[in-house]
Amino acid sequence: MKELSLFDNEENLTYTLEVSDDEFDKIINENDLALATTLLEKHKEKTNLLAAFKIVLSKNSPNNTTCPNKELDQAEDQASSSHVVEDLNDEVFHNNNNDVASTETLKESRPWTFESTKYLIQLCEKYDEDFQRGVKRFVWNKVSRELEEKFNQKYSPQQCDTKFKGLKNMYKQVKKHNEQSGKSFKAWEYFKLMHKLLYSKPEINAIATCSSKSGLIINRTPQTPTSDEIDERLDTEEPIPSGSKTTPTYKSSFMRKRKNIENAVERRHKEKLERQDRYLAILDRLATAVENSTSNDPNKQTYLNHVWKKTKN
Repeated sequence: MKELSLFDNEENLTYTLEVSDDEFDKIINENDLALATTLLEKHKEKTNLLAAFKIVLSKNSPNNTTCPNKELDQAEDQASSSHVVEDLNDEVFHNNNNDVASTETLKESRPWTFESTKYLIQLCEKYDEDFQRGVKRFVWNKVSRELEEKFNQKYSPQQCDTKFKGLKNMYKQVKKHNEQSGKSFKAWEYFKLMHKLLYSKPEINAIATCSSKSGLIINRTPQTPTSDEIDERLDTEEPIPSGSKTTPTYKSSFMRKRKNIENAVERRHKEKLERQDRYLAILDRLATAVENSTSNDPNKQTYLNHVWKKTKN
């Protein structure tokens, strides 16, 4: 773990976070602003929630005479409804050995297994049209109820919403990584399910993007591999032995790109010749029609012959 200092422009405060080596490398070396923002918001939520829990835990203390009931109720609501309970450490409860119920509440708030996460994605696909048409809050209520019925576990609508947002962000990161040439293929256990659900969404494969630096870019064909291609790459991908100093070559990839460029140039040249042929055919028919209409006028005939010769040259 490494310490990372992040500055919050809105609050004008600097926060110190503990991040993994991989997260530290992505933020510092790859300038991953999205990851930095996500970690900062998560840290702020955790900090606020810890404070709320401490207030709640002190509610029954006989020495509690300074905290108003209104503030306690607000803290209790925040602690019970927050969707980041599953990310809390046990540090709050270690300070109160008598609060066994609070510890069990924390354990019950860790509902996301592989099967429950997989079922969440399937439910999001099932209610995809409802998400597009209706109020999302009501749809998440239905999703949470079905999860509770299947796994006999408490799932709040906010938990489901937050979990799916995390899955969507991870899908985007894996997809972006695998689209970059020169990087090894990254596998993710939920990628196929998320790819099936999100691949056609405009937010994933936008028809066009526009920025002040690159201007307008039209995305005519999506570049993300299909599910079958993903399976094929997963089956054929050979891991590089640890400690190997061999740098992989991408000659075949370069040759494919070069061949595609050559084919595109050849295709444009062929289309240009076809346009020229059509243009000349139209001129030929036009000249014939005019000649027929002015065959009795020698002066017009001489002028048209002169124009026709200049056009062909």
